[in-house]
Amino acid sequence: MKESRRKFIKTAGCALGMTAFATQVHHFGLMTALAQKVDGNGRQKGSLGTGYKALVCVFLGGGNDGNNMIVPNHNSPTISNYSVYAAARAPQGLAIAQNQLLPISVPRMGGLSYGLNPAFGPVTGGNNGIHELWAQGRLAFATNVGTLVSPMTKAQYQNNSVSKPYQLFSHLDQVYQFHAGRSDTFSFTGWGGRVSDEMTLASNPNGLVPMITSINGSQLYTSGQSTQPLAIADAGTPLNEVLNPIGFGDDQISQARLQAFNQLRAVDRDNNYVDAASAITDSAIAANSALASYQEVTVPFPNTSIGRQLRQVARLIKKQADLNVDRQIFT
Repeated sequence: MKESRRKFIKTAGCALGMTAFATQVHHFGLMTALAQKVDGNGRQKGSLGTGYKALVCVFLGGGNDGNNMIVPNHNSPTISNYSVYAAARAPQGLAIAQNQLLPISVPRMGGLSYGLNPAFGPVTGGNNGIHELWAQGRLAFATNVGTLVSPMTKAQYQNNSVSKPYQLFSHLDQVYQFHAGRSDTFSFTGWGGRVSDEMTLASNPNGLVPMITSINGSQLYTSGQSTQPLAIADAGTPLNEVLNPIGFGDDQISQARLQAFNQLRAVDRDNNYVDAASAITDSAIAANSALASYQEVTVPFPNTSIGRQLRQVARLIKKQADLNVDRQIFT
């Protein structure tokens, strides 16, 4: 059980809020120059590393009090310190006491001490939390991020001297910008989908499932131009049932219905819309076949919405070898 937990954290422990990636001025130029040489397995050689790797993105819908997530725990007068933090937050009852903070030091900032929210520590049930990952060199934070086109001060905002994010103060539009990875305009693709566009051929040329998977329905983040995402239910539904077509059993009538369905999908394939819809169905049927069997994970997950979603991610990660994928993105 401990080994399974360590493996899951190693491959999926980069679960970051998407805010950590949403500061690019125009777009995320990720993986734009893959090398064209091909190795013995048909994969393009490049700086993709070796072995299996997964990126798990957790989007915190609604908002997050970042100032109580990482708190200055030092007294340096040159940068915001605990006294400044407490003076601003204590009157409202929002300040966390210093003796409750989980300490970390930041070498690149002169070793200044900061503290994580106490909720990042051990929890009931044997989970040590993520605080310990900092000391192990397996956790990093990207701070001071947001949906900006360019840095600006309050005065620059007021006099309109710099470009502002598209539809600033529209909560829905700012959420879309975190998913899209650009703030200057509305985008019809997400940065996760665009990464999948660039990396699928190089990393998963024979993958039985798409590179990118959503455990929370269709999302702008997963939308690419040339690749399609997989959207499945959380761990409340076993993997072998997430794409199982309803109404097509083993009896004679069900099989006749399935045959008629497949014949119908073959009609008018020269129409782009019909062909695209049928191709998506083909992919779902192939993925369902690949997920027909799996080994249950032994790591305990809380029976909450996010817990069930992450459990489903762990199931897919455990089955990655059978799915013939070396790189996966989950949201």
